[in-house]
This record gives sequence, structure tokens and C-alpha cells, in this order.
Amino acid sequence: MSETVEIKLQRLSVNDDEYTFVERLVDDGVEVAAGAIIASVESAKTVFEIEAPVGGFVFFLKAPRDQVVVGESIAVISPIQEFEKARFSYSTQAPPVDGTIYAKFTARALELARGNSIDLEYFRDFDAVTSADVETYLRQKASRAE
Repeated sequence: MSETVEIKLQRLSVNDDEYTFVERLVDDGVEVAAGAIIASVESAKTVFEIEAPVGGFVFFLKAPRDQVVVGESIAVISPIQEFEKARFSYSTQAPPVDGTIYAKFTARALELARGNSIDLEYFRDFDAVTSADVETYLRQKASRAE
């Protein structure tokens, strides 16, 4: 391998566009073989393992509890141990928001809820709130209005 390879999150579940990065199963800078399990992500209480597509040195771009959308890079595999993380350190996620209720929202769900002026208290009893939850709320609200 002569180039750095980005590991982008693929759609792992039919209905999900966003996942929670659960854990790193190897440390940054560790050499891994192609096919090695390097991390896990979760969606709707299902945990998925992430494999290294090629061998090399793994460097993570995400930390545990970060929200990751389909197509977003979560790590890179480099042919050498020196790695310029800044080159790959971009994110489509909103910065974390303080407050207990906000912590359960994915960045996209929070943006969607705020954009539609939804009272976040509706989601108080949810363990986690995804954009699918907010979209369901909006559909139900629209059908009640008809």
C-alpha cells in the first residue's frame, strides 16, 4: 500500500443514516492487517464492527460517543507511522451541546428539531434521538393537523 486510505462509514442498516461511534478496538498508530476489526459503531441498539479495508497504521478521526453520518470518515489507514491528521480532520457534525436533554440528540436530529421549532421536551423519555425520530414526530404532527 502506498497511499493513505480513508475508512468512510457505509450504510450498515437499511433505515439508518447516522450512527454513534462506540469504541476503538485498537490504539492510534497501531499497525493492523486487512480485515482486522478496528472499531464499532451503534445504531438503534445494534452494534456493527468496522474492519480495516487494507493493512497499515490506523489513525482515528472520531472518538467514542461521536455521531457519524453515512459517508463520513471515521479513520484512515496509512502506509507509514507518521500521519498528518489535520489533512483529514474535517467534520459535518455540529459541536456538542450542553444540557442533559441535548446529549441524547444526534447532531442532525437536533438541527432538524430546532429548524422546525419542536419543543425538545417531547423527546424527554427517549434514550437517544435520531433524525428518524424527529421526522416521525413531524409526520405525526402533520397528520394530526389534517
